[in-house]
Amino acid sequence: MKNFKLKQWIIPALFVMLIGKSVQSQSVGVENGNRYDTLIIRNVILIDGKGTPPRGPVDVVLKKNIISSIRGARRRANAYQNEKHVIDGSGMYMLPGLINIHVHIHDSRAGHPLPFEYLYKLWLSCGITTVRDVGSNHDKTFDERKKSREGSI
Repeated sequence: MKNFKLKQWIIPALFVMLIGKSVQSQSVGVENGNRYDTLIIRNVILIDGKGTPPRGPVDVVLKKNIISSIRGARRRANAYQNEKHVIDGSGMYMLPGLINIHVHIHDSRAGHPLPFEYLYKLWLSCGITTVRDVGSNHDKTFDERKKSREGSI
């Protein structure tokens, strides 16, 4: 009897997984670290940071790294077939970058070098996209701010 129940459960589960994969859209033409004139993140659940419940799925359209529109998800598999850069956000959440208002930007720790890039990637991995420095080497901090404004980091 156990075998029969197991088979009853496995067959529908495999069917759902296979159908789900075939219906799900695919990411197209996106490589880590590149910037694109137009980038679409589709089928993502949006947390807008206003304290409202998540909404979606939605499609987010970015033009030159700025959100140009947020609209209801286009469900057709070929909805963005003419777009060169599409990220499939199915089953994922999108939220605004977090702000850390108390950081110390430093390039060494306990006498050992600590590249700024490592520090920035560490913060970014936690969702932090904006920081407020509260007391570091001002010359280095101002140089980093200048690079950020220029878009070089």
